[in-house]
This record gives sequence, C-alpha cells and structure tokens, in this order.
Amino acid sequence: MMCVRNPGVPAGLRSRARRVNGRRQTRPPRSLAAGSFYTFVHGCGLNSSQFVFPVFIQQLLGFSPLQSGMIMLPSSLTAAVLMPITGRAVRGGFPPQPVAVAGLISFFAFTSLLSQSTLASGQADFFWPLILRGFGLSLMFAPITTIALAGLSPKDVHQAVGLMSMLRQLGGSLGVALTATFIQHRVLAHRQDLLVHVTPFDFPLRERMQIMMHGLMAKGTSFVTAQRAAYAANDGAVSRQALLLTYMDAFRIIGVFFLICMPLLAVLRRRPSPGPVPSIH
Repeated sequence: MMCVRNPGVPAGLRSRARRVNGRRQTRPPRSLAAGSFYTFVHGCGLNSSQFVFPVFIQQLLGFSPLQSGMIMLPSSLTAAVLMPITGRAVRGGFPPQPVAVAGLISFFAFTSLLSQSTLASGQADFFWPLILRGFGLSLMFAPITTIALAGLSPKDVHQAVGLMSMLRQLGGSLGVALTATFIQHRVLAHRQDLLVHVTPFDFPLRERMQIMMHGLMAKGTSFVTAQRAAYAANDGAVSRQALLLTYMDAFRIIGVFFLICMPLLAVLRRRPSPGPVPSIH
C-alpha cells in the first residue's frame, strides 16, 4: 500500500539506482537491476513463508507458539550454516546461476510438500520441507547479492547494498500483505464450494450427524441441544477444511511465483569487481 499511495517511492528508487551506477550512467546495469528484483522476490518468499506456516500450524493443527518456533529452528540453522559457504564458493569462481536455480527449485519443493499437508500432519512431516526451505533461501541469497554488486566501485557498493536491503524489506512487507489478503478472500470461496455438498440429501453427512446426536443424547443431552451441537460441529469441520485448502493454495502460489521468476537469472552475469563486495544483511 505504501508503494501505491506514495508516488514518490518509484522515482526515489530510480534516482538512487542512478546514483549507485555513477554520474555518467542513465540506467542501472542489468545485473544490478535483476539482482535488486530477485532481492525483492527473496524478501517476498522469506516473509510470506514465515507468515503462512506458523499461522497454519497454530490455527489448524493446535501447535503452541513455542512449538512453532522449535519446528522452524532447523530451517534457520540450515540457512545460517549454508549462507557463508555459498557466498565463499561464488566469490571463489563457482558459477552463480546453477546455485540460484538450485535454490529456487529447493524452495519450490518446500512449498509443494507443504501444499500436501493435512489436518493430521505432525512435527515430523514438516522437518524435511523446512530443511529444503533453509537450503533454498541460502542458495538464492549469496549468488544474487554477489553478482548484483560485482563491477561496482567501492564507493558505490554501499549505496547499492542499501538499495537492495530496502527492496528486500519492501518485498517482505508486500508479500505478507498480499498473502494475508489472499487468505482472507480465498477461505470464503472454499467455504462456499464445500457448503454445496453439505445438504440433507448427503447420506454420509446424515449418518455422521445421527451418530453425533445419539452420542450426545446418550449422555443426557436433549434432542434440540444435541442437534444444535451436531450442526455446530459440522460447521466447524467445514471451516477447518476451507482454511486448510486456503493455506495449501497459498503455498502453491508462493512456489509457482518463484519458478516464474527463474528465467530472469539469465540476466545475471558475473563481471570483474573493482573492489570487495560486502555482505548484505
């Protein structure tokens, strides 16, 4: 929303990109422009997955905030270990494009595995998908940053680092906002689709309702109260299934978005750097 309401933001980005590339240049190098875009995408994927996954396991699967943090800890540790290794390998001459492609594919595999989750999924089902998430984000981060900043003079590198950091934060904010809006609207659509099949003519539904009502009435509950409780339980089940389908759709869309951005890796080209490339945080 900030980008839409403040028309000066895009102009500010353009003017800053020109300052990064020197006074004589009228447009940024392709590698810096593509690297900045991928930094934006990196922020979208990182923050969106960090937003969707904890909400999913807490709201639907009943995990506590502490359990959610412990589940995501292996992913963070994997990224922390691999990021410096990947950066050192790319600076040493390893081709960055295959590394970034491996990162995008790993992140897509993470979203694909999570999109197959069910209401019966447990902590063990999320371990390896989250390892793939940390692996993919670490492989995307280092090569894109290194190649985007290569070829810039030392005095311009720091401005480029600031530009990419800002774009990553903007991407993260936009990703969370779009994901939250998508979930809010998509869950209503899934609920409407599911309610089409919840009719008095559905024999499995009638049978399940009768079982719940007889069980409640056997404990001394009146017929009217048991019927209301059965309807409420059925409505809760529909709502949970609608939320599950919505979160699965969100994971799929995030993964497909990363795959769509993969062809832009061809724009990134390694150029000789006149100075050391600092790390970006």
